[in-house]
Amino acid sequence: MGDGTWRARAAGVATAAVAAGCLVMSAGDDRALAQGERDVLTVAQDYFRALYAPDHDRVREVASPAMTFADPTAEGQAVAITSAASRDEFLAYMQANNAGSDAEAVVDRAFQTGRYATLYVTYRGTVDGAQLGRPGTRVAFETAGVTVLTVENGLVTHHQDYVDYETLDRQFGGELQPPSER
Repeated sequence: MGDGTWRARAAGVATAAVAAGCLVMSAGDDRALAQGERDVLTVAQDYFRALYAPDHDRVREVASPAMTFADPTAEGQAVAITSAASRDEFLAYMQANNAGSDAEAVVDRAFQTGRYATLYVTYRGTVDGAQLGRPGTRVAFETAGVTVLTVENGLVTHHQDYVDYETLDRQFGGELQPPSER
């Protein structure tokens, strides 16, 4: 894109809709950072682009096989992953839940401190209503999240999400909660 931003688009089901999307950052965001710090944001950019393209071969190049994933805010959500013990377990979840959405995740702000890249994300788009018990419809959503990536030796070693699932659940008509909690 000519305006100095970068994006990657992706698809995903209701919960993957939160994780699916694109990362947008200003090209000038990292100009004043030291070379080592700039590398953390470059790795974060590569990881997000690949994860949400989806280009899982590229993810395997920029994420450690021992990479872990956690989303403590997904606890209690019927269809959201709360943790993965390895990169390949996380990618298997993403692949299995990658359909029926035109979701976009826009990074509104990003910063890094040492080996951590912190991304403030707005997730928006539509999902296939059939996945929410509403066949023949598209269900729109927009919610906020924060992703913290740990980068060590040029590889993502941990992916931590915090997502506003309560807002997402309201927009999806309570379909993210297990049936016993609706």
